[in-house]
Amino acid sequence: MPTIFISTPSGLRDIQKHVLADDDVHVAIESALKELPPNATAKGYLSTRGGQSLESLSAAAGDIYLRWNMRLCGGKGGFGSMLRAQGGRMARKKNRKKTETENDSFRTLDGRRMKSIRQAKELGEYLSTADEIKKKEAEEKKQKLLNILQKEKTSGSSRKSKFENTRLLEDHEDAVQKMRKDAEMAALAVSEIDTALSSSAGSSSSNVKAKGGDFFGMDFSESESESESDTESI
Repeated sequence: MPTIFISTPSGLRDIQKHVLADDDVHVAIESALKELPPNATAKGYLSTRGGQSLESLSAAAGDIYLRWNMRLCGGKGGFGSMLRAQGGRMARKKNRKKTETENDSFRTLDGRRMKSIRQAKELGEYLSTADEIKKKEAEEKKQKLLNILQKEKTSGSSRKSKFENTRLLEDHEDAVQKMRKDAEMAALAVSEIDTALSSSAGSSSSNVKAKGGDFFGMDFSESESESESDTESI
């Protein structure tokens, strides 16, 4: 005797119905569905396993397994457009070229940030090429001045004398750099002298207080004792 098993959603009791030999399968299924609540019957539908249709069911095949599914209300829609937009963002992110600063917030196994390592590497590269860069800048400046002088020379100006001493310009630039360095060294020396004077002034004031009246090598305690002896003799 085959049995009909109907699994239901959570909150409802599963249904089992025995099919007698002279009973029709579809009639037995309809009688089994009467055990469901009326509102559940109106909002659901049956489904079989393996995509088999309900009309092809027969008791000769043995036990029948069915499932009662509840119809759900549809959403507001728009999920397809959201999915396409998200896919487009993912594709752009995948095709985007990696930049040098993309991993700056990461850390290595020893705790150092990738940004610090990158900056140290860039600083080393700059220091290794600093002399060449300065030399190139000086050459560009010299070439610019020469171009200006050449332009004035070919412009047919009425001036009789023209300044063409590029060596003097280079010496002037070197003198300016030297004066700037000397000024920085002088300012540093003045600050060091001020610091030394302030520290020595603090130590001398403490020594005066400790001696109790000894100011510029003069002991006022002895003079006070002499004045007291003079008053007693009078």
